[in-house]
Amino acid sequence: MNQTSINLLASLSKWASGQQENFLSEAFVHLLNLLAQETPEAFSKIITLMTDGCIVPSVDSAKQFSVTSQISTDEGTPDIEISGPATYILIEVKDESSVYMEQVKRYFGLIEQSEASNKKLLLLTKYPAASITGSLVKLRWTQITEWLKEINDQTDNETTNYTVKQFIGFLEFKGMSVNKVGWEMVAGIEQLQNFKTSLQQAIESVGVARVHAISGSHFNGWAIPDKEGSRNIFDIFIHFDNPGILLFSCVAERVVDRYKDEWFKRGRGFMGKSIDLNSEETYFFSRGLDSQRELLEDFVSSCLSQTTYESEMDE
Repeated sequence: MNQTSINLLASLSKWASGQQENFLSEAFVHLLNLLAQETPEAFSKIITLMTDGCIVPSVDSAKQFSVTSQISTDEGTPDIEISGPATYILIEVKDESSVYMEQVKRYFGLIEQSEASNKKLLLLTKYPAASITGSLVKLRWTQITEWLKEINDQTDNETTNYTVKQFIGFLEFKGMSVNKVGWEMVAGIEQLQNFKTSLQQAIESVGVARVHAISGSHFNGWAIPDKEGSRNIFDIFIHFDNPGILLFSCVAERVVDRYKDEWFKRGRGFMGKSIDLNSEETYFFSRGLDSQRELLEDFVSSCLSQTTYESEMDE
């Protein structure tokens, strides 16, 4: 199961319609307060990194810090305020919304009014804020993710580990978390191409005359057009967020009624059948090439036989 599907924050965020930015801020505030109380070393490190080394709280002082959201002031409502011994930090959080220089200037004024000797304004965004200038620190959520992963690797506090993982999962759910690209990418792309070739051959071997490649930001595979070739009527593909599952999909009307109990609803009038390539029953990746092709052929043939499709071999 995809981890984001069981992420508490991701589930709760669905109820924050129109308030996604506030929900994101509240979740981050909760995490920072927990770090201050449960793992002072981690709190000191994340504040140091976020302020580009300008503010380095001592480990002993971490529990004296307070992180609060939605502070009401005469100059507006900054998303996050961090206050502690000789320290004052404001963070403006952005999800999908734009950043306005006038808003940033007002918050600079609040920073200047503070009597704290260590003070800083931070701008935390999903996308680069190149048009915003000044002495503030510009951060992106991908940086926060990377730092939190480092912190989690260095602590054995179960509460901290769980909360950090939940928050990272939430950022992944929102498309704000990106893992470092490793050498595995090259081999992975080659293996995907090998799989697509085998799948194409399996589709053609069961009597399908034509297939078309389909792809998107989250999936890749093949489509089977109708006999006239005018439109695609079946899709066979994998989703990148769950690449171990091969999915066969079509509109519900094309599935023969007596077989519909074997299919699942995909929403918007579509139905699907799937095979788990990672399962012990399938054992796909441990098979030889011929055995892999045979399994793919059986899957595609079984799906097509339960629909209204007529192959070239049926003529």
